[in-house]
Amino acid sequence: MARVLFYAVQIAVLVAAAVWFADHPGKVAVVWFNYHIETSVGVLAVAIIVGFAVILMLLQIWSGFLRAPGAFLSRRSLRRREAGFQALSLGLAAVAAGDAEQAGVLAKKADKLLSDPRLTRLLSAQAAALNGDEDAAEKYFEALRNDAETSYLGLTGLLRLALDQNDSQVALALATEARNLRPDSALAIQTVFEQEARAGNWWPAQQALYDGVRRRIIAEPIGRRHRSALLLERARQAQRDGNIPEALTLTANALEAVPDFVPAACLQATLLAATNKTKKAAGVIEALWPRMPHPDLAAAYRQLMASETPLVQVQRVQKLVARAPEAIESRLAIAEAALAADLWGAARTQLEAIDSAQCSVRACRLQADLEEAEHGDAAAAQRWLRAAQQAPADPAWHCLGCGAVQPTWQAICGNCGSFNEITWKAPPKVARLTAPPADDGTVVTAEETPPTQLAVTSDSKPGS
Repeated sequence: MARVLFYAVQIAVLVAAAVWFADHPGKVAVVWFNYHIETSVGVLAVAIIVGFAVILMLLQIWSGFLRAPGAFLSRRSLRRREAGFQALSLGLAAVAAGDAEQAGVLAKKADKLLSDPRLTRLLSAQAAALNGDEDAAEKYFEALRNDAETSYLGLTGLLRLALDQNDSQVALALATEARNLRPDSALAIQTVFEQEARAGNWWPAQQALYDGVRRRIIAEPIGRRHRSALLLERARQAQRDGNIPEALTLTANALEAVPDFVPAACLQATLLAATNKTKKAAGVIEALWPRMPHPDLAAAYRQLMASETPLVQVQRVQKLVARAPEAIESRLAIAEAALAADLWGAARTQLEAIDSAQCSVRACRLQADLEEAEHGDAAAAQRWLRAAQQAPADPAWHCLGCGAVQPTWQAICGNCGSFNEITWKAPPKVARLTAPPADDGTVVTAEETPPTQLAVTSDSKPGS
């Protein structure tokens, strides 16, 4: 509406001007050289306006002519830039897809079209890394690192190269620098935590862990589990340094983070016994046993009573397992203590109460020890030892990262170096070959047979 009114006002002004000039025509005479021109004021005004319009039109044509080469070059540069950005985008997509060859081709194309190394270094570095050219990748990442705008990208690229090369010291230094540059970097925080932990720097690792949990980079449940592991290793270090009070505080904090953490409970009991608090030490194990019956707890409990007679030790173990008497570890703990006290009947009662399908290597060997000790029956003992060879393996400390079995729990796997991946579990059952391949190539396999059914029959048991 406003625009229509504006045009209406313009037209009204022009009409008014035309009427005014018509009512006051006047005369204008121009003498120039031998020319004499007479006209009205209105015609002269129109002539002047037309002349200015013609001059402006000619100036625009001339200006366009002068700008034509620059406009052509500008359009050409714009097309090259658009093609360069398209190659850059497709190259990054090729990197994400793992297409090393295509990524390399597109990186060269983008570098040629854009002529701006800051834009193409990252793609060139990623393409070089995919192609296995670590030297070229490192060169590109270093160039990114030295540019203030791309410093973080260069650091993370170099960090990934160092991790791929298992260069822990360089990885830790780069991760620390990246973390200082960008404190909320998940990669930097996670790497600092892992590398400090693998290096045995427990307190710096715990600080990095706290930062990761606080920034929600590391989930709270995982953070508690890792914190408990770090606290336990710090407690072990304090024990080696002779600082028992600090070690006790650290084990208490470890159990607060993960109440069922068996290694922490065992160490706490040992430390309490070292300060002549044997009753309190026994209470730590007794409180945990109903939730986590574990051979390490039983061993630590018996160690507390090393000075007691074997009969007293049996009575103490019976008190320990009283709140979980049906657990296999409870039966095995009593059987071991009873064997040491020459209480054959008590040991046999516990061992025979174990279901045949759950009779593991350890149970079979205890049965062999019982036959040898009670009756001197070497043949029966050998049968149980043969059964042990076919029995399911007992739970053990396994590394979830590499599968290696560890004799004791450690925060760092002695085989692959992973942190806090060792857990207590039974190995998986595997099928075994029970018959040679048939003529048609079919291989017959079967799951492991419970050991007592496989090697010890009812008519071969002593006393039958």
